Order: sequence, then structure tokens, then C-alpha cells
Amino acid sequence: MKQLMAAKREVATASAATMVGDGALNVTGTPILNLLILQNGQVEFYRAQNCAGKVKDAQFIADDFIAAIRAQQRPRDVVYVLTDGACKKSWPIIEEACPWVTCGWCMPHVCDLLLEDIGRLPFFEKLFAEADELRKFVRGHSHVKSAYETQCETAMGRPGETRFNKNAIGLANLLRNRKALVATMGDAPVLAAMAKVKGDKLVGAHATLGALFAHLQALVVDEDFWARVEWALKVSKPIGQLLRFCEQDCATASKVHHAWFSVQETIEQMDGIPAALKTTILEKLRYR
Repeated sequence: MKQLMAAKREVATASAATMVGDGALNVTGTPILNLLILQNGQVEFYRAQNCAGKVKDAQFIADDFIAAIRAQQRPRDVVYVLTDGACKKSWPIIEEACPWVTCGWCMPHVCDLLLEDIGRLPFFEKLFAEADELRKFVRGHSHVKSAYETQCETAMGRPGETRFNKNAIGLANLLRNRKALVATMGDAPVLAAMAKVKGDKLVGAHATLGALFAHLQALVVDEDFWARVEWALKVSKPIGQLLRFCEQDCATASKVHHAWFSVQETIEQMDGIPAALKTTILEKLRYR
């Protein structure tokens, strides 16, 4: 392994390097800070620091990067530091200590922040809440889940909170299984099981389980709901494609900016979007 790494480093050092950092939780819930080094197409996992009991503020993050840069055999090979926006306050500190280094955004994170911005708009916020409610109901009741699994194309799931573009992926899953959801909500064993517990009290918009079930029954046969799902996916698709493009090794800054303007043009040319909502989406896109 040491020989293999030495050979790769020999290839890598033919060009400048980018150091990439991001925080995470390991399997025991311990906060860690990961550092990678990318150089000439080679990717090296540099280290993971245990941050338990430490305040991961701008100075702490900057000190970690500065120490890692200075520890390199050729520190000036590292010319770029890449992080998400949460770490941007550390950038001036890093650039002052290592003036040959430039700091910048992680583009996939920026795309995901754009999707989150759009997701907070009332139209999308309401739709995502309805989709979550439907998904949780199907997964949370054994009779319903059992009936669904005998008819669905894919399992009822939702990507984790750290997954980019999670809401659009979840909507696409629902749309793909529309027929199964309609059949499930009218399934005889499901109706019988719900009749026994319809009076169970709930906290929230629906006072009883029966009221929630009736609401979701109406939702899955509501053409307007599915039209809104399709429209939301239409808006999310070009941004999701941009995000996947940014995750490639070849996503240089110039190509990213060109792809970003292409997304803007695509949304500008979309039909059927209320003018005010389209304007707001484009404002969010330009801001990011």
C-alpha cells in the first residue's frame, strides 16, 4: 500500500493541489473533520480529526487547514481550499496565514442550498409537507405498508437529511408509485384496519387517525396534487442535473458557470409557472 501511494503521489505532484474539508458524524455520533487532497486526478484521504468537546468555529477550522497545509512536503503545492459555506469565515484566516492559497465554495453544496431556498417557498413547502405526511403514514402503519409493498415498483423511502436534492428524489419516488398508492388507500384490509383505529387521537392538523387517513385518501386521487408534483420535479430537474455535473471530477469553474446559466435559461423558458413564482425562483438562483 505504501508503494502504491508513493507511486500515485509521484504522479500527483506534477500539478497543484486542492485541499477539501467537511464535517461529519461517525457511526457513534462523534463529530469529526475530514480532509482530502486532490492533485492531478488523484484523491488522497489525508486525515479525520476527532472534534468531540471542541468548538468548530472559524479559528478552529482555519487552524486545522493551516496545520495540514504546512505539514505537506511541499506546502505551496496546495493552492486551493474547498469547503461548504458554513466554513467561509475561516477563509480569510487561512489566506492570511498561507497567502498563496485561495479558498472557495463547494459547488454541489451551493446547488443544494439553492434547492433548499426554493423548498422554503410556500408552494414547495406545502407540497413537500404533504409528501412527507403521505410517506410517513405508509411507512408507519403495518397494514398500509404491507398492502403498498405488494403493488409498488420501489420501496417507500426518503433520502437522508444529508443527501443532496432529497426532496425531489422523494417526490419522484411517490410519482413512480402513484398507482400503488391509490390502490393501497382503497385496499380492503387497509380500510378494515383503519376503521378499528380511526378514533385514535393525533397532535397536529388532523385530530384523529381517521381524519388523517381520509385526508390522504383524497390526496392520492387528487389530480391537482400530482400536477404539482410533476411541476416541482420539472423545476428541480435542471438544478439536480447541475448538482450532479458539479460532483464530477471535470467540473471546472468555467464549465460550472456555463451550466448554471443554462439552468437559468431553462427555467426562464418554462411554461405554466405563475410569473411571480418564476421571478422568485430566478432571484434565488441568481443569489446563489
